[in-house]
Amino acid sequence: WSDASVGLRGKNLAVLCRDSNEPSTVYAGLKRSGGVFKSEDMGATWAPSRAGLQNSRVVALAAAPAPSEWVYGFVDDRPLYSRNGGQTWFEPSEPPTMVPNDDLIGRNRQIAIHPGNPLIAYLAGEAVHRTLDGGVTWATYPKPASSLIAVFEYQVDSLGHVYASWHGLDALGFAAAF
Repeated sequence: WSDASVGLRGKNLAVLCRDSNEPSTVYAGLKRSGGVFKSEDMGATWAPSRAGLQNSRVVALAAAPAPSEWVYGFVDDRPLYSRNGGQTWFEPSEPPTMVPNDDLIGRNRQIAIHPGNPLIAYLAGEAVHRTLDGGVTWATYPKPASSLIAVFEYQVDSLGHVYASWHGLDALGFAAAF
C-alpha cells in the first residue's frame, strides 16, 4: 500500500470509481458536501471535479467503459451525469422519483453501465431506474410490493439484462430480471 490521499486528506471518502479505459484515472466521491475529486495519476494527487455539484454528498459513481469521459453519479438524492470526465455535472431533464436518501437506502445506491452502450445505465436504490439516453431521462422499475427496503444487489450482463435482489418483509430475498 502507498499513500494516495494528497488532495483528499481530511475529506470523508464515500466511493471510488476507476476508469477502465484510462487505468491511471480514478474518481472519488465524498460523503459530506465535498463533491467529486479526480486523479489522473493513480491516486498520487487529486483535484476537484465538481462543477455543477455545489457542495453535494456523493453516494455512487461509475465511469463508462467507452467513451471514457462519460461518468454517472448519484448525488444528494438525484442522479447526475458528466460527458467530459467529471469536469461538469448535469442533472437529468426527467429525473426518476426517488425516496429521500436516508442512511439505510444510501448505503445501497449503486450505478451500473451497460457494457456495450454507455447511453444505458442503471441506478439501484429503493427501485431500479434506467436511462436509455445517457442520463437525460430515467424510467423506474419498482421493487416487488412485499419487499421491505432497497435493492440489495444487482448486476448487468453483457446483453444488458438486469438481475436484482431485494430484501423481503420475511427477511427472504427476491430476485428479478428485466
